[in-house]
Amino acid sequence: MKTLITLSTLAASVLTTHFASADTPMGTGTWEGSGNAVQRDGKKLSAFDVTITRKAAGDRKVRADGIVKLQDGREIRFWQEFEGSAEGFRLVSDRGNGGGRCFDNGMCQLYEEAKDGRAFATALTKDNGGQLRLVITELDHGKAVKFIYQTLRKTN
Repeated sequence: MKTLITLSTLAASVLTTHFASADTPMGTGTWEGSGNAVQRDGKKLSAFDVTITRKAAGDRKVRADGIVKLQDGREIRFWQEFEGSAEGFRLVSDRGNGGGRCFDNGMCQLYEEAKDGRAFATALTKDNGGQLRLVITELDHGKAVKFIYQTLRKTN
């Protein structure tokens, strides 16, 4: 079950971390893609598809609602809300909270703490083709336990 929760948390991180306001290049809309979860030793745990819809939720606020579809047909729904500021952005979600920052080179970093002692460090970049790519490190009480990588493309 932890892997399922992890996938939903991480899929949400992909889209919401890059920009925390609706008037940025990522803007609002729907993003779709796929990813994989792997153990530290590289053993694949699970592949998944993800759809995330971003909507403006106020001044410098964005809400993302998403669905992770696992290979066995199960679906996991999640939400996250981001609020931007001059110092970066903060995150409140159905799993925990955190924050992050985007940098001049087009990359962003996010850290989110879950309510069960796990945490997620996410690195995200948007390439020239418009795809979002990210790598998420899942930490369990400060130790890296798995990695999740995803690629997403805006569909509308």
